[in-house]
Amino acid sequence: MGLIRYAFNNMKKKSKLTNFSLKVAKGTFKIRQSFRRNEKKNFEENKSIYYQKLERVLTAFKLKTPDRIPINGIAGDSFPALYSGYTGEDYLFNINNKGIESHYNFIKDFFDFDLLFPTQLFGCGIGKLIDGIGVKFLKLPGKDLDPMSFYQFDEREIIKDPNDFKIFGSKYFLDNVLPEIVEIALPKKMRSEGTKSLFQIGIMAIKYFYRFMHHLEKTESMGAPMIIGVSGMQPFDAASLLFRGLRKISGDIRRRPEDIRRICDMIAPSLLNSFTMMAEITKRNRTIPEEYDVDNSFFNKKGKRSLNTRLGVFFVCERAFMMNPEKFEEISLPSLNYVIKGLCDAGLIPILQFEQDVTHLLPVIKKLPGPGKCVFSCDASDIVKAKEILGDHMCIMGNVPLSLLSVGTPYEIEKYVRNLIKTVGKEPGYILGPALGIPGEAKPENVKALIQTGLKYGKLS
Repeated sequence: MGLIRYAFNNMKKKSKLTNFSLKVAKGTFKIRQSFRRNEKKNFEENKSIYYQKLERVLTAFKLKTPDRIPINGIAGDSFPALYSGYTGEDYLFNINNKGIESHYNFIKDFFDFDLLFPTQLFGCGIGKLIDGIGVKFLKLPGKDLDPMSFYQFDEREIIKDPNDFKIFGSKYFLDNVLPEIVEIALPKKMRSEGTKSLFQIGIMAIKYFYRFMHHLEKTESMGAPMIIGVSGMQPFDAASLLFRGLRKISGDIRRRPEDIRRICDMIAPSLLNSFTMMAEITKRNRTIPEEYDVDNSFFNKKGKRSLNTRLGVFFVCERAFMMNPEKFEEISLPSLNYVIKGLCDAGLIPILQFEQDVTHLLPVIKKLPGPGKCVFSCDASDIVKAKEILGDHMCIMGNVPLSLLSVGTPYEIEKYVRNLIKTVGKEPGYILGPALGIPGEAKPENVKALIQTGLKYGKLS
């Protein structure tokens, strides 16, 4: 437990040791990568496609008009695996290299997507790392679930006594919460059989890091920019998922809102540090050729056309829908704004994945940083209303329904996409795509219909 506390405190404060470790990891990866000459050669052959897609997406981010509407291919579920004929277990645990194979099958057969994430994150075998750590709030296929399924959140009421909100802090978290989140924080004799030692997890994490970074580079060498380099979560979602569960926190919002806000405010700095630390790991600076029109604000230094091409942050706001505007602004917005502003100050672009219908929250969401600093990813909200309220402040992305991709027909997809292009796509700052991401059960012909319709009707002047 002593080493766990030490590691946690160093990550929380982003200490000199943490910064040194990041530099060592990045440096050793660059040395390893220098021997992979085929990828450099492939990138040179495909760089014009790469830069065209990058320019298109970054132009939309900044609320300007690209050559055509960018198309989002985020696949946050098991679609690449099921499309390849494999299971969710094969994908998450990379059994017999089937996870990586699923990733490249998806990239090659749906290459015209401009924005991609996080297929290589899953396909590199992250399930082994999650299982080794003993993450308790995730159920995994093949272990807790049917092999064909994907991972599921298993909500737990860890803080059972609301009075503990008053004493919540770092010590309380380490003593009472962390051991209920990950088994590695428990004494060795209390861990499950499959939980690894801290040393073994360190080795697994290093191997996973090298594999993940390698396949980021390899995917980009094919001409597919991996603009989203990291994912994050709003503090309220973390507090709900890890501490109280959705049902209990729904009551807390009414009965003790000041306590919930305090906890969200307390964990926000640690979350921001972890997100920016991961972004530093995946960061990839490239010098953009003069023929590509990229907004100057993206460049690292004045007079130089170098930028971090993996500047996107896939940022989950799963539970905002449950609050009215007053409660959202009182409880969630302060900590959310703190994290989002911190990400923006670090030169990153948060892609805010507001799940379900948050049309009622749009005026409050507009108080987040802008213009052109965030993306509003639209699920079941009124996308026309979102464009009307947020269009001069955030890029809008979405929102072909998951149900339509799963049970509809290519004709229905084309009809829906053409209507999106007509109603919200002709103004600057729009990215076409699925509502939340391509669902595992999506019909491949429907996904291709989304792409083809976007290519055909999404051209802009």
